Amino acid sequence: MDRPQVLTPAAAMEITSILAELASAVLQWAPPIAAHIKVHFAGMLHSSNPILLHAMLNLFLAFRDAFGAEDDRTMARRLALGCS
Repeated sequence: MDRPQVLTPAAAMEITSILAELASAVLQWAPPIAAHIKVHFAGMLHSSNPILLHAMLNLFLAFRDAFGAEDDRTMARRLALGCS
């Protein structure tokens, strides 16, 4: 988890899916875990790979409180670019 950028897109999606499930289960006992996951996977937000954007969107929806207004705008912009 130290370098998620070396994962293949499919592996990154799989790991974010597993982490989202695990983190959601322990979020009430360890609230900082959402911010920690965001920090490690925020680089995927600047990818043009649809699989990575989908994985980031899943994290974005699962941990809405960990993301700020700038992240909201960046996510919307990346989704708009991906759909065009």
